[in-house]
Formats: sequence, C-alpha cells, structure tokens
Amino acid sequence: MSRRSNPVVRRHGDGRYELVMTRTNRDALLSLLGELEDLMDQAPDDPGVQRLHPPAYHDDPDRDLAYQILAGDELRTSRR
Repeated sequence: MSRRSNPVVRRHGDGRYELVMTRTNRDALLSLLGELEDLMDQAPDDPGVQRLHPPAYHDDPDRDLAYQILAGDELRTSRR
C-alpha cells in the first residue's frame, strides 16, 4: 500500500511537522487555542470546564479536593 501525501500536514526529515493552512484558518486556530487556555485557568469546579479537570477520586470528594489542590497547577501546566 502506498502512502498518500497530506496537503495540510508536512513531515520534515528531522521529525518536525508543519501545518499548511490559510491565514484565516491559522488565525481561527490561534484564537481557539487562546480561548482554551483561558478556560484552563478557570476553577476546576466550574461546570464549563469540568472535563478539563476530571476527578482523581470519584468516590471520595475530600481526597479529590486535596489532590486537585496538590497537583492542579502542575496538571494545568503540563496540559499547556
């Protein structure tokens, strides 16, 4: 089976990838990424962002709160 080229994603020999898109699409993607970053900075208990902060302990809210306090900043940083 032969590989088809992808007109949007170009792979470079050094392992990097390049996205080829119009300025309009690039600007829209950058805007969406900025919105996602803003959402990640909201409180983990905000219903709009709960999926970004899944509970570590479903059956123990106190233990989960302690985990979120302890690891929350590190998790948000690693997701960025």
